[in-house]
Amino acid sequence: MDVATLGTLPIGSSRRVRLTDASLHVWEAGDAGPPILLLHGIPTNHTLWWGVVPHLAGHARVLAVDLQGYGRSDRADRHAVDVAAQAGYVVELLDARGVERATVIGHDIGGGVGMDAFVAHVRALALVA
Repeated sequence: MDVATLGTLPIGSSRRVRLTDASLHVWEAGDAGPPILLLHGIPTNHTLWWGVVPHLAGHARVLAVDLQGYGRSDRADRHAVDVAAQAGYVVELLDARGVERATVIGHDIGGGVGMDAFVAHVRALALVA
């Protein structure tokens, strides 16, 4: 899906979060409850979770991330986009948004990014891939 046609979010808001070496786009919805991090696969973006986020937002703080090179995050030709680099960006994003623990739901490569974030960065994550 072309970034220009991503449309209006059904709930919540989105923002670009500046990290040390890049920026990630994140769609956030819900204020109460445990954080849930949604990581898309290839070649999608946060819109993969269009029908999921509204259901979760009533029970949790939901963060649906555009991985580096996808959706509204920085272009892939400007930053590393391997699984380990993506995991590092995600961990830095969680820190920037004040999230210490999260349940991670990953689709396709998003599952691998979530697992790497857990293993390599020793985060308090519950992983569903």
